[in-house]
Amino acid sequence: MVKICWPWKMEGRYADGTEAVASGNDENDCMCKLIDLTKKHGDLVWYGGYGDEDYCDGEYIGEENFFYD
Repeated sequence: MVKICWPWKMEGRYADGTEAVASGNDENDCMCKLIDLTKKHGDLVWYGGYGDEDYCDGEYIGEENFFYD
């Protein structure tokens, strides 16, 4: 399995209960993708930066960005 890490990821929740994650080159790129989904799922009722082992508040922080002694 190939793992693709975009520079940014944002997640959102819509009026119909759908949750989505949008990947892009910057925060604005992700937000535009989330906003496009409102046509199908209703208002974007919550959004935020995605977080996991590679992302903090939506920004990619993969292991290569950490400095070890």
